[in-house]
Amino acid sequence: MLKTIPNLFCLPVVLLLLLSCGGTTKVLKVANTTNWKQCTSIDTTSKVIFSDNFDNNNNKWPLTNNKRFLANVANGVLHVEKFQQNAEYQGCLWLVKAIRGFNTKSNFQISFDARFLKCKDTYNEIDLQWGHIQEDSYQITFTDDGQIVLRRFTENKSPKWVPIASTVMKNLVNKDHSNKITISQINDTCIICINGYEAINAKVERLGGNFIGIQQCWKVAWEIDNIEIRQ
Repeated sequence: MLKTIPNLFCLPVVLLLLLSCGGTTKVLKVANTTNWKQCTSIDTTSKVIFSDNFDNNNNKWPLTNNKRFLANVANGVLHVEKFQQNAEYQGCLWLVKAIRGFNTKSNFQISFDARFLKCKDTYNEIDLQWGHIQEDSYQITFTDDGQIVLRRFTENKSPKWVPIASTVMKNLVNKDHSNKITISQINDTCIICINGYEAINAKVERLGGNFIGIQQCWKVAWEIDNIEIRQ
Protein backbone atom coordinates (compact mmCIF):
# COMPACT_ATOMS: atom_id res chain seq x y z
CA MET A 1 0.00 0.00 0.00
CA LEU A 2 1.62 3.24 -1.15
CA LYS A 3 0.36 6.55 0.10
CA THR A 4 1.34 10.17 -0.29
CA ILE A 5 0.26 12.04 2.80
CA PRO A 6 0.62 15.62 4.03
CA ASN A 7 3.51 16.19 6.39
CA LEU A 8 1.48 16.81 9.52
CA PHE A 9 4.37 16.23 11.89
CA CYS A 10 7.54 17.39 10.25
CA LEU A 11 9.91 16.30 13.01
CA PRO A 12 8.83 12.89 12.27
CA VAL A 13 4.80 8.71 12.09
CA VAL A 14 4.12 2.72 12.33
CA LEU A 15 7.62 0.28 12.00
CA LEU A 16 8.91 3.97 12.07
CA LEU A 17 12.59 4.56 11.80
CA LEU A 18 13.56 8.18 11.52
CA LEU A 19 17.11 8.69 10.27
CA SER A 20 18.52 12.20 10.06
CA CYS A 21 21.69 13.48 8.43
CA GLY A 22 22.98 16.36 10.52
CA GLY A 23 19.46 17.43 11.53
CA THR A 24 18.53 19.57 14.49
CA THR A 25 16.09 17.31 16.31
CA LYS A 26 16.22 18.17 20.01
CA VAL A 27 16.66 15.34 22.52
CA LEU A 28 17.33 15.02 26.21
CA LYS A 29 20.85 14.02 27.12
CA VAL A 30 24.25 12.99 25.82
CA ALA A 31 25.37 9.54 26.93
CA ASN A 32 28.96 9.19 28.10
CA THR A 33 30.83 6.89 25.71
CA THR A 34 32.40 5.07 28.65
CA ASN A 35 28.90 4.06 29.75
CA TRP A 36 27.76 2.54 26.46
CA LYS A 37 26.25 -0.86 27.09
CA GLN A 38 26.71 -3.70 24.64
CA CYS A 39 23.42 -5.04 23.38
CA THR A 40 22.42 -8.33 25.03
CA SER A 41 18.82 -8.47 23.79
CA ILE A 42 19.60 -9.79 20.28
CA ASP A 43 17.40 -12.82 19.57
CA THR A 44 18.73 -15.62 17.38
CA THR A 45 16.38 -18.39 18.50
CA SER A 46 12.81 -17.32 17.73
CA LYS A 47 11.22 -18.00 14.35
CA VAL A 48 11.96 -15.74 11.39
CA ILE A 49 8.52 -14.72 10.09
CA PHE A 50 9.73 -12.23 7.47
CA SER A 51 13.02 -11.42 5.78
CA ASP A 52 14.19 -9.56 2.69
CA ASN A 53 17.66 -9.00 1.25
CA PHE A 54 16.16 -7.09 -1.71
CA ASP A 55 17.73 -9.21 -4.43
CA ASN A 56 14.30 -8.70 -6.06
CA ASN A 57 10.85 -7.39 -5.17
CA ASN A 58 9.21 -10.75 -4.56
CA ASN A 59 7.83 -9.37 -1.29
CA LYS A 60 5.95 -6.79 -3.33
CA TRP A 61 6.99 -3.55 -1.67
CA PRO A 62 4.84 -0.67 -3.04
CA LEU A 63 7.43 1.02 -5.23
CA THR A 64 7.17 4.38 -7.00
CA ASN A 65 9.16 6.69 -9.24
CA ASN A 66 7.89 10.20 -10.00
CA LYS A 67 9.02 13.81 -9.78
CA ARG A 68 8.58 13.86 -6.00
CA PHE A 69 9.65 10.44 -4.74
CA LEU A 70 11.63 7.31 -5.54
CA ALA A 71 11.13 3.94 -3.87
CA ASN A 72 13.02 1.29 -5.79
CA VAL A 73 14.53 -2.18 -5.31
CA ALA A 74 17.87 -2.32 -7.15
CA ASN A 75 21.43 -3.49 -6.55
CA GLY A 76 20.35 -5.54 -3.57
CA VAL A 77 18.80 -2.71 -1.51
CA LEU A 78 15.55 -0.80 -1.07
CA HIS A 79 16.32 2.79 -2.09
CA VAL A 80 14.03 5.52 -0.69
CA GLU A 81 14.33 9.19 -1.66
CA LYS A 82 12.40 12.46 -1.70
CA PHE A 83 13.49 14.90 -4.41
CA GLN A 84 12.10 18.17 -3.01
CA GLN A 85 12.82 19.95 0.24
CA ASN A 86 9.99 19.97 2.74
CA ALA A 87 9.66 23.76 2.36
CA GLU A 88 8.83 23.22 -1.33
CA TYR A 89 6.53 20.22 -0.92
CA GLN A 90 5.28 19.01 2.46
CA GLY A 91 3.86 15.69 1.27
CA CYS A 92 5.38 12.43 2.49
CA LEU A 93 6.02 9.13 0.80
CA TRP A 94 4.62 6.29 2.90
CA LEU A 95 5.33 2.63 2.12
CA VAL A 96 3.00 0.50 4.24
CA LYS A 97 3.30 -3.28 4.41
CA ALA A 98 1.29 -5.90 6.31
CA ILE A 99 3.41 -8.80 7.56
CA ARG A 100 1.68 -12.18 7.63
CA GLY A 101 1.83 -13.78 11.07
CA PHE A 102 3.21 -10.64 12.75
CA ASN A 103 1.58 -9.41 15.97
CA THR A 104 3.10 -6.30 17.51
CA LYS A 105 1.30 -6.99 20.79
CA SER A 106 3.59 -10.00 21.38
CA ASN A 107 7.35 -10.10 21.83
CA PHE A 108 9.26 -9.52 18.60
CA GLN A 109 12.55 -8.40 17.10
CA ILE A 110 13.06 -6.33 13.95
CA SER A 111 16.55 -5.89 12.53
CA PHE A 112 17.84 -4.21 9.37
CA ASP A 113 20.78 -2.36 7.85
CA ALA A 114 20.41 1.36 7.08
CA ARG A 115 22.79 3.60 5.15
CA PHE A 116 22.68 7.35 4.53
CA LEU A 117 23.28 8.49 0.94
CA LYS A 118 22.25 12.16 0.59
CA CYS A 119 20.85 14.62 3.11
CA LYS A 120 19.75 18.03 1.83
CA ASP A 121 16.94 19.36 4.00
CA THR A 122 16.31 21.17 7.27
CA TYR A 123 15.88 18.04 9.36
CA ASN A 124 16.76 15.30 6.84
CA GLU A 125 14.61 12.73 8.57
CA ILE A 126 13.47 9.25 7.54
CA ASP A 127 10.82 7.15 9.29
CA LEU A 128 10.38 3.44 9.96
CA GLN A 129 7.38 2.34 12.00
CA TRP A 130 5.56 -0.60 13.66
CA GLY A 131 2.03 -1.14 14.94
CA HIS A 132 -1.34 -0.21 13.47
CA ILE A 133 -0.74 2.24 10.65
CA GLN A 134 -2.41 5.66 11.09
CA GLU A 135 -4.10 4.56 14.34
CA ASP A 136 -1.72 3.51 17.10
CA SER A 137 1.99 2.93 16.54
CA TYR A 138 5.58 3.53 17.64
CA GLN A 139 8.29 5.44 15.81
CA ILE A 140 12.02 5.34 16.32
CA THR A 141 14.18 8.29 15.24
CA PHE A 142 17.90 8.23 14.44
CA THR A 143 20.30 10.92 13.25
CA ASP A 144 23.76 10.55 11.79
CA ASP A 145 25.22 12.31 14.82
CA GLY A 146 23.76 9.78 17.24
CA GLN A 147 20.42 11.29 18.28
CA ILE A 148 17.83 8.60 19.02
CA VAL A 149 14.17 9.24 19.88
CA LEU A 150 11.26 6.84 20.51
CA ARG A 151 7.74 8.23 20.11
CA ARG A 152 4.18 6.94 20.10
CA PHE A 153 1.50 8.09 17.64
CA THR A 154 -2.20 7.74 18.54
CA GLU A 155 -4.73 9.10 16.06
CA ASN A 156 -7.66 9.67 18.46
CA LYS A 157 -5.70 11.36 21.25
CA SER A 158 -4.39 14.87 21.80
CA PRO A 159 -1.54 15.35 21.45
CA LYS A 160 -1.21 12.67 18.80
CA TRP A 161 2.58 12.38 19.30
CA VAL A 162 4.04 11.52 22.70
CA PRO A 163 7.81 11.14 23.31
CA ILE A 164 8.75 7.95 25.15
CA ALA A 165 12.55 8.10 25.43
CA SER A 166 15.52 9.84 23.84
CA THR A 167 19.29 10.07 24.05
CA VAL A 168 22.40 11.17 22.18
CA MET A 169 25.25 8.72 21.56
CA LYS A 170 27.95 10.59 19.67
CA ASN A 171 29.81 8.65 16.96
CA LEU A 172 27.48 5.65 17.32
CA VAL A 173 25.92 6.01 13.86
CA ASN A 174 28.22 5.40 10.89
CA LYS A 175 27.78 8.20 8.35
CA ASP A 176 29.55 6.46 5.48
CA HIS A 177 28.57 2.80 5.83
CA SER A 178 25.62 0.63 6.83
CA ASN A 179 24.31 0.67 10.39
CA LYS A 180 22.78 -2.41 12.03
CA ILE A 181 19.55 -1.44 13.79
CA THR A 182 17.69 -3.82 16.12
CA ILE A 183 14.30 -3.15 17.71
CA SER A 184 13.29 -5.65 20.41
CA GLN A 185 9.99 -5.72 22.28
CA ILE A 186 10.30 -7.91 25.35
CA ASN A 187 7.08 -7.91 27.37
CA ASP A 188 6.54 -4.22 28.24
CA THR A 189 10.06 -3.08 27.32
CA CYS A 190 11.35 -1.71 24.01
CA ILE A 191 15.10 -1.98 23.46
CA ILE A 192 16.78 -0.19 20.55
CA CYS A 193 20.31 -1.26 19.61
CA ILE A 194 22.58 0.40 17.05
CA ASN A 195 25.74 -1.24 15.82
CA GLY A 196 25.82 -3.59 18.79
CA TYR A 197 25.19 -0.99 21.53
CA GLU A 198 22.01 -0.39 23.50
CA ALA A 199 20.67 3.08 22.75
CA ILE A 200 17.20 3.02 24.35
CA ASN A 201 15.62 0.78 26.97
CA ALA A 202 12.11 2.03 27.75
CA LYS A 203 8.82 0.81 29.13
CA VAL A 204 6.03 0.75 26.53
CA GLU A 205 2.42 -0.30 26.21
CA ARG A 206 2.15 -3.23 23.81
CA LEU A 207 0.06 -2.30 20.75
CA GLY A 208 -1.83 -4.59 18.40
CA GLY A 209 -1.00 -4.54 14.70
CA ASN A 210 0.86 -6.37 11.94
CA PHE A 211 2.22 -3.49 9.84
CA ILE A 212 5.59 -1.95 9.17
CA GLY A 213 5.98 1.30 7.27
CA ILE A 214 8.60 3.58 5.80
CA GLN A 215 7.80 7.28 5.65
CA GLN A 216 9.84 9.88 3.74
CA CYS A 217 9.08 13.56 4.37
CA TRP A 218 12.46 15.25 3.83
CA LYS A 219 14.87 15.59 0.93
CA VAL A 220 16.99 12.59 1.88
CA ALA A 221 18.17 9.45 0.10
CA TRP A 222 18.92 6.28 2.02
CA GLU A 223 19.09 2.51 1.64
CA ILE A 224 17.63 -0.31 3.72
CA ASP A 225 18.80 -3.92 3.47
CA ASN A 226 18.66 -7.29 5.24
CA ILE A 227 15.41 -6.67 7.08
CA GLU A 228 14.34 -9.52 9.35
CA ILE A 229 11.42 -9.95 11.74
CA ARG A 230 11.47 -12.65 14.43
CA GLN A 231 8.60 -13.71 16.64
